Amino acid sequence: MNQQRRGSDHVRLLDGETFTQVEVHEEAASPRQIQLDDGSRLDIAPGSLLTATNNSRQMLDLTLERGRVTFSVQPSSDRTWRIDAGHLTIEVIGTVFTVTRSSDSARVSVARGRVRVTGERVEGGEQMLSMGDTIEVRPPIPQSVATPSTSAREEPTDDTRPEPEPDEPAVVAGGFDLGA
Repeated sequence: MNQQRRGSDHVRLLDGETFTQVEVHEEAASPRQIQLDDGSRLDIAPGSLLTATNNSRQMLDLTLERGRVTFSVQPSSDRTWRIDAGHLTIEVIGTVFTVTRSSDSARVSVARGRVRVTGERVEGGEQMLSMGDTIEVRPPIPQSVATPSTSAREEPTDDTRPEPEPDEPAVVAGGFDLGA
């Protein structure tokens, strides 16, 4: 029996429920696999939280609050998938890819197909990634407000050295570090 319902108003789980949010607790022994009615599959790692912020006929907007999700998205001209991972936004063009978000970085790795990645920390504001490409961005390093002074005889400690200048966008594509 074919359970796919192409053209429905919302992406649904195979049991018919509208996809809204999935949280997989840290204690889980393995990733949770979610099958959607459009034929797409999500493998959600323990410790992850994924929320649908817009689930309509034209658009599925997801926010990865934390953790790692591997997306196997069925190509569709009817609905655009977009994933917000903090410093990155990923637009799906029918593919298999993994998004990882932690408190200090966001990373996208493409296993098959293509995705468009945008964000202010992405070189040029936008990158197209294909099979084998990876991009990772980190937030800028905050400037310290005040740095304690040291006397002429004191050797500066790690606590008294000035903060480094904010880094350029940290981007990794195709396995090559393009900035750090």
